Amino acid sequence: MNDLEKLWQAKEFCNYSATNSETPELAQFWQSLSNVFDQAHEDFRTGRVNLYRGALIEAAKHLNDDIQGNMYDWELTVEDPE
Repeated sequence: MNDLEKLWQAKEFCNYSATNSETPELAQFWQSLSNVFDQAHEDFRTGRVNLYRGALIEAAKHLNDDIQGNMYDWELTVEDPE
């Protein structure tokens, strides 16, 4: 998945989170974050300068890793001997 797709995925994830939020305040947070990812996606797609694009791409990469289940080292879990 390239950076443009990761920004789109992050926007869609935030939209989904806004739609399924438990409170209106949390929904507003997720919607605002979705708007930021959407603007970065559009700027990247059209070649417009965006000072925060690098940071947003990095955030989108971490979000993608979390969605894919690649963020956690499952080997750290040990069986309880009891």
